[in-house]
Amino acid sequence: MSDQRSAERIDHKLALKFAGGRSPLTWAMSTNVGPGGLFVVSSTPPRPGTRLDLELDLPDCIIRIGGRSVWQRVARRRGVAGEPAGFGVRFSDPPPEWTSFIAGLGAAP
Repeated sequence: MSDQRSAERIDHKLALKFAGGRSPLTWAMSTNVGPGGLFVVSSTPPRPGTRLDLELDLPDCIIRIGGRSVWQRVARRRGVAGEPAGFGVRFSDPPPEWTSFIAGLGAAP
């Protein structure tokens, strides 16, 4: 399985919950989204390959999507500026509500 994105991402913050592996349901925020996945800001990112269950809080509804963590960025030392800790998610089978939401943001499929 390739870890490369097949579509563009759009900078967009989205509240969500995720659980995977031995992790309990955790509140988080995305910083960019796309048709096939998103980036989740998290101080404790799951290992790549971890199967995830996500609940995404869209403006009109909450949707549930399965996916996998495909890469992670761990936290650096305190006081060091840079990219946030977190992980990239590839969705297994995004529902039509997600596709419509992304189209409304202007992302190409």
